[in-house]
Amino acid sequence: MDFLLTKEVYEAVEDLSFIANQMRSATHYEEIRDDWKYIATVIDRLQLYIFFAVTT
Repeated sequence: MDFLLTKEVYEAVEDLSFIANQMRSATHYEEIRDDWKYIATVIDRLQLYIFFAVTT
């Protein structure tokens, strides 16, 4: 019985480790996505200013 409990605990720890790694990966992906959104906003704003400067 002790062996089964140990195996179950080991599997639970592996599952928790997998979930933690997935959460880290998702967080890293979100940070990269947010950085690209910021870059896109800056470029968009810059193009707007250039457009206004050229057309006025």
